[in-house]
Amino acid sequence: MNAAKLNEIVDYINTENLAMHSVLVIRNGYIVVEEYRGIYNKNIPHVCHSVTKSFTSALVGIAMKEGYIKGLERKMVDFFPDRTIQNLDSWKQDITLEDM
Repeated sequence: MNAAKLNEIVDYINTENLAMHSVLVIRNGYIVVEEYRGIYNKNIPHVCHSVTKSFTSALVGIAMKEGYIKGLERKMVDFFPDRTIQNLDSWKQDITLEDM
């Protein structure tokens, strides 16, 4: 990774006073950037709205690239063959990975 580019990102966030509490970059299992802004630090938990969607979509993209998922048109129920889904109706059966 380019350390100068990573520094530029942190400088940009600080210069533009972006509404970010922290920046964390991990590569190959190692933290390469860990910066906190304002009152925040790694010991202060706080609410993170809507972050799950970002992580989930990134993981789906990685799974598709690695060949674990063939396409977004797969049905959600296909991923849980050993599970009993409560109130399973045609609407739930038709939910695709893309819908989720």
